[in-house]
Amino acid sequence: MMGSGNSADNWCGIMGEVKDLFGNLVDVGVVSGIGQEKFPRLPRYAEFMVCAYLTKLGYYCIHVDTIGFDIILDYEGHSYRLDVKATSNYQRGPRKESCEWSFAKSSYKTSNRPIRPDEVDLLALYHLEFDTVVFVPVLRPMHRMALPAGQVRAAGNGEASLSTAIQQLRSVRPQAADDGESEE
Repeated sequence: MMGSGNSADNWCGIMGEVKDLFGNLVDVGVVSGIGQEKFPRLPRYAEFMVCAYLTKLGYYCIHVDTIGFDIILDYEGHSYRLDVKATSNYQRGPRKESCEWSFAKSSYKTSNRPIRPDEVDLLALYHLEFDTVVFVPVLRPMHRMALPAGQVRAAGNGEASLSTAIQQLRSVRPQAADDGESEE
């Protein structure tokens, strides 16, 4: 295995043979993340953390692997599409501290289009360093958002921002409050 020039092979050479609990050799390229981007798992991690927070708050949610949104949330009998955005961005300036998320979506026609209200109902803005989430309604097309760092730090699991975001969404889009009701 050594001497092939492959970085995974070199890593294995440094660490010796890597085996799982059952004694099977493990592909060290997968274990070490060799050849992957710096934070390739952050978006997926954030999606699962938001699901965990929502479940802990007593809501039923489903993580979906689909284009456009990441989670379907059942809130008081109504379904909402959530798109999770993650960042570790923390700007410190002379007068203010803020956190910023970028929401641009890509498609075959354009590489930088905004998130639109017809695609997503709520954004779940997860901050990696603070381990918090802020929920924001999608009321207009959005490319990015910056929030005061104090607000992001204090958000915790997002309970207060979720109810506020749902209220804002229902006041602007009354049909959002009727989605979960069955017709007779």
